[in-house]
Amino acid sequence: MSGGTASAASAGTKYSTGIRDKQSAKAEKKRAKLLAKSARKDAKYQQALAKAKAKYERDQANLKEEYNRKQHRLNDHFAKNANSASSLEQEMTRLRNDYEQEKQALQSKYERQRDARQAAWQAERNAPTGNSFANPF
Repeated sequence: MSGGTASAASAGTKYSTGIRDKQSAKAEKKRAKLLAKSARKDAKYQQALAKAKAKYERDQANLKEEYNRKQHRLNDHFAKNANSASSLEQEMTRLRNDYEQEKQALQSKYERQRDARQAAWQAERNAPTGNSFANPF
């Protein structure tokens, strides 16, 4: 009879091992799903960053082109009217100052947007999601 008891105990162990394997596989599948979701979100965030950076660079280039057009317009205006060099210099200085202020404002706007986007991303990543795999640390 002891042989029958041993085989029953062995069958019970195999059964519980099978359950643990199923649970482990289920947990691993859930973990893989969460990691894939996290990777998609990260890719989306990186894409948004690249898009924002490209827009900022376009805006910077447009600002520089506008500055150059205004500079040429001023040169043409003062060349035609033969006004004094000091008037031209004053207008160029004013134009340069305006350009620098607009450039600084554009950079500040971009940095604020970037910081807000980064804070939102960090908040989303650190938010509790109710699963044990979201943040292992």
